[in-house]
Amino acid sequence: MASCVASTIAMAEFSLNFQPVGPNAEMRTFSSRGENNNRIEGQTPYLMEGINQLPELVTDPDTGDLYYHMIVGDEADGFIQETFIQAGFGSFPGGPGSAVGGDGDASGGNGLDPLDTDPSIDTANAEANPRRVLVRQLIRDSEIEMEYLKDSYDKKARITQAITATDFNSDFSLDMRNSTYDDMSTAGEITNTMNIPSLGVDGLGSFDMATDTQDSTVTGGRYTYTDGTDRGGSDGTYEYFDGGYDHANQEWDLYFDPNQDNPWSYQENRPQ
Repeated sequence: MASCVASTIAMAEFSLNFQPVGPNAEMRTFSSRGENNNRIEGQTPYLMEGINQLPELVTDPDTGDLYYHMIVGDEADGFIQETFIQAGFGSFPGGPGSAVGGDGDASGGNGLDPLDTDPSIDTANAEANPRRVLVRQLIRDSEIEMEYLKDSYDKKARITQAITATDFNSDFSLDMRNSTYDDMSTAGEITNTMNIPSLGVDGLGSFDMATDTQDSTVTGGRYTYTDGTDRGGSDGTYEYFDGGYDHANQEWDLYFDPNQDNPWSYQENRPQ
């Protein structure tokens, strides 16, 4: 039986800069065998360490905790996502024993059913403990740029969207990094402006939430996360100031395009 060992890199701060941490990891295109055992090339690149296509494994020297470092996509293609998620619970992200919870009965987890089409398999989707995760995601084209940035373990995220076009401009930012996951009372800092150049006479084509709103109540950022009983406090509960959202009851397969030539190891769970 073949074995593999992933090296660990120690660092004081994790920088979300879409770059490998150590010298043994690089962005490569995944090569896989799909249906009918045909090899599928040209898939989305992601960060791999070693010949076994494993995630990069890094160490936080302040705590000694291990983190999987994952990068998926390419800025040149308009989409890239970087994640640090705590390991050390016995498996890879999404599998049995990881920081994101997962299949306690070890029936395959995320590898068997990544889009959670079979209710009998615990894929760990939406189960991550946010206090053990850092994320940066960037989506960009010629006119729009959107970023999700969570650069602190115990602080919430910042969400931004900017549109720059010849006929319309807007700038939106909701920065919730001013509160922890125990704080429901602090709203995020919001910026919301827009401008239509063709209607620029006397400011008719512009809007600024800071000065132009008559009745505004910001509730973004006013929520808490309570650790769950699963590994690393995962599969916990979110509570919102102004209502609820069932983050675990989502149809993830709606994001899957069955017409694309995607590698899929277990055809019985492939969305149709």
